[in-house]
Amino acid sequence: MRPNFSQEKIFIAFERIVLMRTIYVVTCGTSILTNGASETDRIFLRENANKLEQDYSPEERDRLENIAASRRETLLGESDEARICRCSAELNGFLNYRRTSPAAQNSAGDMAYFVCTDTFQGKLTARILADWSRKRGMAADVVKVEDLNTASVESFHRGVNNLIEWCRTTLSAARESGSRIVFNLIGGFKTLQGYMQTLGMIYADEIFYIFESGHEIITIPRLPLDISSAAQKAIRTHLAVVRRMNYRDLPAAECAGLPETMLTVMDGQCILSVWGKVIFDEVKKELYQEKLQPPMIDSFEFSPGAKNDAEKLDPQQRRRLNDAIDNFGACLETGQNLQRLDFRALKGNPKPPSTHEFNIWSTQNGWRAFCHYEQDRRKWVIDRFAVGIGH
Repeated sequence: MRPNFSQEKIFIAFERIVLMRTIYVVTCGTSILTNGASETDRIFLRENANKLEQDYSPEERDRLENIAASRRETLLGESDEARICRCSAELNGFLNYRRTSPAAQNSAGDMAYFVCTDTFQGKLTARILADWSRKRGMAADVVKVEDLNTASVESFHRGVNNLIEWCRTTLSAARESGSRIVFNLIGGFKTLQGYMQTLGMIYADEIFYIFESGHEIITIPRLPLDISSAAQKAIRTHLAVVRRMNYRDLPAAECAGLPETMLTVMDGQCILSVWGKVIFDEVKKELYQEKLQPPMIDSFEFSPGAKNDAEKLDPQQRRRLNDAIDNFGACLETGQNLQRLDFRALKGNPKPPSTHEFNIWSTQNGWRAFCHYEQDRRKWVIDRFAVGIGH
């Protein structure tokens, strides 16, 4: 008998959930290396936990790689799920989640990103887990986050910033294409898990943990993010400061007026906290669509022609334009010419008075910004926004 309309809608919705591609973001600890290791190997692993690959002596490197190779062979040769769960905290979570979640029963087409520190142990662990996933028919990739380690507070904060950028570029695009994002936060060190919980409020459809019993799953659905009007007002009021803090630190005195939860203060300097970056990313989705935002530093300005070009763009294009202007400002202040910016001198004299160009977007009919430097005013002038030369 054909189901009635309401039953059919329920069936279609259930089918869509089951067939939807799931992307797992897995924070990696080192349990696959330590579980089952001898006491002397455990001591060795613990004493060298924060070392980068280049910090190991040849003898230490050989020892660590031998430990990893042995654990990999054991894991990939194991078929009993109970023993696999005892080998790895991360896989213990995944296998129990798959057992209890209808959406995880069929992993065909799914993807797993294993997020690890930039330590040698972290990288080896993630590689082993990715190999196990591929053997089970799931696509997998290792995300080694630069500077993500606990060697110092400064390094860790740089690493978190790199992690946020990866989430923003990779996971946002995946969600927009219809993928379901699930955070597996069972592995990894506690400090990282705290930050990932915050990021999960934005980028994940679901977060899961293991209960103290060791096999019961706790899931947290995606919660609506309610950014207070006070935070939105503070960002709009201090927009230039917030935009600059997205790529550099500033003296604490310049950050007065912003909520403390948005800031991380170290040695009298302020950077955006993880929560601050998350809030700014959400607020600027609307803010950057409204108009071409004023320059955040005095080193450049827009010509009337450039302002007129910006007014002709649709909201999504204006958002991408403002993101590109942020990259340009960062380049002028820090000297970092990002690949996606591609700031460079023009060949010949194709668009006078412009002498330089940088990328706004590089898809079909890619747009560039054309600009020149006025030496007497010590200022860059962005002359026009237009289709790139040769497009």
